[in-house]
Amino acid sequence: MPLSTNRNIWQFLALTTILFTLFFAILFYFEDIFIVLIAGSILILITEKVIKAFNRCMDRFPNCNRKVVSLILLTGAGLASLFLLGSQVQSLGVLIGDFSSIQQDYASGASALFSEHESELSKLVDSGVIKPQDLQKIGNQAVSKLCLIIHLGKK
Repeated sequence: MPLSTNRNIWQFLALTTILFTLFFAILFYFEDIFIVLIAGSILILITEKVIKAFNRCMDRFPNCNRKVVSLILLTGAGLASLFLLGSQVQSLGVLIGDFSSIQQDYASGASALFSEHESELSKLVDSGVIKPQDLQKIGNQAVSKLCLIIHLGKK
């Protein structure tokens, strides 16, 4: 199909492109809602396909057997979901433990800075220019910002 010089076609294409761009820009601005909408629509489509396949396979069986098979399948799906949820919670616990070890490593590193070597930082603390509590707050902020950057990088 050759390109057209018709002005109405180009206006329609430009308007459609602008509307789709704005629509997706708004959806990406509300990123969490957009992800939930997409995940929800995918789950709805998968559920509909599974129901169609189940009905097609179970058409030849009596209604009582159909209910028993559906109950067994739903129980299996529920147990699989609980297993996956449990593994995710366990992974979250490991992640929290790793973050606490990072905080402990920071605390031991800060104490090492002030203990043996006479550094510029320890001179500033000794003179009263910087308080140790301020250094702890700075370290806590640095660790929390690092964790935030790591969390945003995983999205």
